[in-house]
Amino acid sequence: MKRFFALLLSVFLCLSAVGMAQCVLGVEANGPDEATKSAYTWRHANVYPYYASKGFTVVEISQSSAAKVETALSQNAVTHITGCGHGSPTVYTGYGQATVFSTSNTALLQKLAGKYIHVLSCLTAQQLGPAMISNGAAGYAGYYPSFYFTWKSTARFFDADAEMDRAFAEGLTPKQAYQRTINYFNNIMEILKTEEPDAVRYLVIDRDGLRCFPAREEDSEETTSVMPLEMASHILFAQNPATRGYLTFAEVQNSPTLAASFSTMGDADFKALTIAAYEKCPRDFEVGILSYGRIHRDQIIDEITQGTALGNSFVQLEKTFLQTVSETRWSKSITVTTDANGGIVAADKFDVPMTITTTGAKATWSGTPSKFTSVTFALNNTTVYSGEVANGTTYKVSKQVKSGTCNYSINAAGGPKNTQVTVTIYFNLGR
Repeated sequence: MKRFFALLLSVFLCLSAVGMAQCVLGVEANGPDEATKSAYTWRHANVYPYYASKGFTVVEISQSSAAKVETALSQNAVTHITGCGHGSPTVYTGYGQATVFSTSNTALLQKLAGKYIHVLSCLTAQQLGPAMISNGAAGYAGYYPSFYFTWKSTARFFDADAEMDRAFAEGLTPKQAYQRTINYFNNIMEILKTEEPDAVRYLVIDRDGLRCFPAREEDSEETTSVMPLEMASHILFAQNPATRGYLTFAEVQNSPTLAASFSTMGDADFKALTIAAYEKCPRDFEVGILSYGRIHRDQIIDEITQGTALGNSFVQLEKTFLQTVSETRWSKSITVTTDANGGIVAADKFDVPMTITTTGAKATWSGTPSKFTSVTFALNNTTVYSGEVANGTTYKVSKQVKSGTCNYSINAAGGPKNTQVTVTIYFNLGR
């Protein structure tokens, strides 16, 4: 009898292990265009190994078609689907833009029931993603507008998008995965502010265009737009009515009597501002659009000048970006390293391009412990926070800082030893 129960238990454990097994199906276009080939090269080296590290069986279709997907679904217990391909509001395509998923093929969509789906593709969040959810998919993540990236920072953009894959691989819900991915986009933005400031506008468009279902909007945490403080001096925002020259966002904030704004400009003037913004970019600046391809700076300027559909899309992108800028919160990141005792003694300064009011600050790091036992944080010789600090928690910090130079000091104890810590300060405008 004991032997029988032992055998029964063994069978039960084996069945449980099979039930818990997870399989990710890669549905990649991988060409023949340069954009999806580049995406697949990066994702093959970075996304699928991550799924494998989390115990997933990985089935990659490197040049996908509907028939290949149907076969893979019939032969594997697929739990997750991911991939990069071209898209439209109703269609996701594979190799050579052959239709893979579409709103009209409900038979295939029904086979996605219970699965988590993430596609790096333009426009599919408009109708295809909701159709997948209505046919039973457990989750869908994708983009409402086109997905833009710069060729110099291709890996940064693909890495930002791949945070959704990493979150799904770790078992997060769509709501949790969305919030984590948005935060990761913001982290990448901090890197781009120094590596390639001209790329930030596209990262903002992609971040704000990301959708993740079935998490309802009212269930999601508020995700206000955040932008690195340094970008305020980089973004052309308006036209000086007296000189007809262009003003950055910071210059507008420092000259309120001008009452200048992109929103008051006529179509011709705003078109000229958009051209001026691209003329500021380096000569070798190139943009990629998953639904279009690779475009050089000079071609962008020419398309805008000629008023083509592509050129008009860049003008609209700039208007959307500047609208986001006008409503954004601002942030400044400071990186410090703890000593062998888990302490910090740091002081320095940073430039403030316009008068701002701090609203909060948080510290993030990897490793343990999960908090500092005591932290004193000062701005311009005024202590704005004193107490313990938990990893990733935002604390209220209120102080007006006028344009110019801001001094800061951080004194902390009882934290992780020999560890890099990022302190992020959040601001609103304030004169």
